[in-house]
Amino acid sequence: MAKFAIPASDQILRQFLQISDDIIAAATTQEDFLACFSSNWKYGKSLKSLRLLVEHNLSLVVETLGKWRQNTHRDISQRYGGRTDRERLLVLCKRGAMEIIFLESALEILGEYDDSFFSCKEFVSFYENLQQAVFRWLINGEDLIPNELTNLRTYVVDTSARLVGASSRINLLHSLDHFIRLLNERVGPKRDAKEDPNTARIQSIRLAGGMRYVSLSFRDDAQLRAAASFLRRAHPLAHTAAARKSQLHHAICEMLTSTLAPLVRQDRPHALTLARRFSPAAAQEWFSAVHALRADIYQWVVKHPKHIAAGYPLFTSLVCLSDDEAYAAGLDMTLEFLHKSMRGGGAAATAFGMISDSKETKETRVVCVRCLVLLAVSYVARYGHAMPNKHELYKWLERALRPVLTAAKKGSLTIQEQLDVMLPLIELAPEFVMERIILDLLQSDQYECVIASLKALAAITTGPKLLLSAASTHRVGGGGGG
Repeated sequence: MAKFAIPASDQILRQFLQISDDIIAAATTQEDFLACFSSNWKYGKSLKSLRLLVEHNLSLVVETLGKWRQNTHRDISQRYGGRTDRERLLVLCKRGAMEIIFLESALEILGEYDDSFFSCKEFVSFYENLQQAVFRWLINGEDLIPNELTNLRTYVVDTSARLVGASSRINLLHSLDHFIRLLNERVGPKRDAKEDPNTARIQSIRLAGGMRYVSLSFRDDAQLRAAASFLRRAHPLAHTAAARKSQLHHAICEMLTSTLAPLVRQDRPHALTLARRFSPAAAQEWFSAVHALRADIYQWVVKHPKHIAAGYPLFTSLVCLSDDEAYAAGLDMTLEFLHKSMRGGGAAATAFGMISDSKETKETRVVCVRCLVLLAVSYVARYGHAMPNKHELYKWLERALRPVLTAAKKGSLTIQEQLDVMLPLIELAPEFVMERIILDLLQSDQYECVIASLKALAAITTGPKLLLSAASTHRVGGGGGG
């Protein structure tokens, strides 16, 4: 495809950078300038135009953005000083706005990635510098941006994490190598003994959180093997901090659970193995990694029940991703294990005793509800299309979710928690949610049950777009229970 004429490309870029400069100039510590990004339609339109430019003149876009970031960083210091606390805060505010623009631009560029990008030397340099920048923000963002700019700091760090996710879709092993290297520098056997262990632990936890958008792809054997390597090398128990080691273990568990959640819903890569997308050796490598991690996490949680909140969801996700034989053998066992934990037995009872209204038992119940929904989603994704007679499907789902509905009708689940049960299942099994959950909860005397059911009903009747609004608006209204 022919390139745009350079003057036309340059004009579009100049327009984008001028709008960006105006936003930075308007940014103050007194106003919520983050709203400028969402309300400024010119910025949004010009940001999207970068995708078109990338298709035609990648080198110009990345080189210009890199120079703009460097020059703007210098100009902010020269123009706004930094001699007083107030001036230093303003400088940080404007640099934060600059960084948001740069990071969002990078997201647009990576969204257009194809394999030819790495033949462009300007992109290679841009990409390497970007990786350094986003991991630096993940590790140090909370230290570099003060509490007075909390919203800005959160946005910059979250956008950096999203860029790690975008990079993982380009080359998972590259992102993994970067993560493991930085992690080992802080908690590995060769870490600097002079470094404060608490600082190293905190930075490691931030690193793990920054990997939460990592995406596992399964186009071919190489990607499947890379995903298996990710499970092995990011094993939570293989990375132990010198102080308060459970915190890092939990952070990595939560990162892995977040990474695996989309695979459960899509029944991937299991469904692709049935279609013989991969060689038997590559498929075996993946499932072996899943089974090994699942066994380790199960033993860890049973032996130390204080890890329930982080361990149960990861263990359940790994059950859902098992091969057919292990899935069939482990499904009902996991179901009964979770039911028993909800009743106050098993690992939960060992840790918390049998006091049904204790804070710990409530927390365990919430975790178990989350895991039961995960199992239900997995069951529908794996077996739903193969069951012309929905009676058997509904029968299993009812058994799986019975303790959840009982807890809801007793007032033990908030509106939020009830919607978190229904919304994931609506797109996969709307008839089941309508007939067996919504109609049941509408008859409850609990206010929370009725409101949650009406919101879920609206999501079914209005369509998928309301799923997102229902998931966000019910947080504002709160809800009783428990």
